[in-house]
Amino acid sequence: VFDVPDILQLVVDRFLWNSITLIIAILALWSVHGIFALTMFVWSVLFITISLLFLKKLQHLAAQWSELGNRVTGRQV
Repeated sequence: VFDVPDILQLVVDRFLWNSITLIIAILALWSVHGIFALTMFVWSVLFITISLLFLKKLQHLAAQWSELGNRVTGRQV
C-alpha cells in the first residue's frame, strides 16, 4: 500500500527528473541546431503517445502472464 510520501517520491523520481533531463537535452540540441531539437521533441512526443496507447494492452497481457505463472507454480507445489 502506497502512502502520500511514497507516491510523491515516485512522481519526482520517475516523471519529474526524466522530464527535466529531456528538456535539458532539447535545449542542448537547440544550441547546436534547431532541427535537432525539433526532431528530439517530435520523437519524444511520438514515443510517449505510442507507449500510452499500448499501455492498456500491455497491462492486460501482464495480468494474463501473471495468472498463468501462478497456475503453473500452484500445480508444481
